[in-house]
Amino acid sequence: MHRESGRSVDLNVRLGRAIGKMKATITQKLVIDDISIAVECDSQFIFLCLIEDGK
Repeated sequence: MHRESGRSVDLNVRLGRAIGKMKATITQKLVIDDISIAVECDSQFIFLCLIEDGK
């Protein structure tokens, strides 16, 4: 299961650039050799965008 816990965008129109940030938690539960395992991982994704030639 994935849960998004926050996001933001910093936009600089004059320079034609933007940075997007997203925080998420990934949860996985499984059984290996009759042992129940639960794992959680916090992550952050960063997206860099640049406008070139008006596109």
